[in-house]
Amino acid sequence: MNLTKIDYRDCDRQIWEEELAEFVPDRILDAHIHCLWRSNLDPESRNLVHRDDDVPLLNQWANVLYPGRKMQYLILGMPHHGMNVAKHVESVRQTIDGVPGIRHNRLVTPACQLEDIQRDLQHPQFIGLKPYRIYSVTGDIAECRIHDFLPNEQMELANEHHWW
Repeated sequence: MNLTKIDYRDCDRQIWEEELAEFVPDRILDAHIHCLWRSNLDPESRNLVHRDDDVPLLNQWANVLYPGRKMQYLILGMPHHGMNVAKHVESVRQTIDGVPGIRHNRLVTPACQLEDIQRDLQHPQFIGLKPYRIYSVTGDIAECRIHDFLPNEQMELANEHHWW
């Protein structure tokens, strides 16, 4: 995605100025952002993804769509088969480290070790866990139970530390 390809028209600007500018607050929290880096996927899955995501690009778009507003984000772990979870977590950490207004819910799968989760959640911008049904140990995302993709031990760890 390239910012120059944004389809922002005069009618979009008019709607912003006439209907939204006074309504939209000075600070906006986008509470549902996923970032994906091709390098964090296995080679077979990597071919299915055509671009990498980054926060500077998100901010460029936000500056066009919400002029004069301060953007903040809650980045959620990215659910994708073939994801190297450790590399994904590290990519998010490197991207958001020290950037004000950004928080992250760490991607977890049943295979994630409690020690790794606890270490990662020591980062002040990591505030919780993000499990997904696609990682269910049953392989059935429609009929699985919560503990099939978020083991009780991980849930207890999050509860103990007051993480999301």
